[in-house]
Amino acid sequence: MQRLFESGRKNTVTISFDKTDESLDCIKKGYLTAAVAQRQGLWGELIIRRLYEALDSPKEISEFEDTGTYEINTRNVSTFQ
Repeated sequence: MQRLFESGRKNTVTISFDKTDESLDCIKKGYLTAAVAQRQGLWGELIIRRLYEALDSPKEISEFEDTGTYEINTRNVSTFQ
């Protein structure tokens, strides 16, 4: 990313996936336009919650649960640090 940025190419849109310290830093420095975060922390929380629910009662657990995504960009990057 840094080499692309330093090459002088203008109007290049770069997007990454997941919220990492590196991606947040690259957004702040202008190397990345945005990152699409997938809420991995919520995934872990829901796995444990669903396992406990399955132990408490014999109900069916859904095969799919949409936890959503969010965009991190220069306007909101400080919110995620």
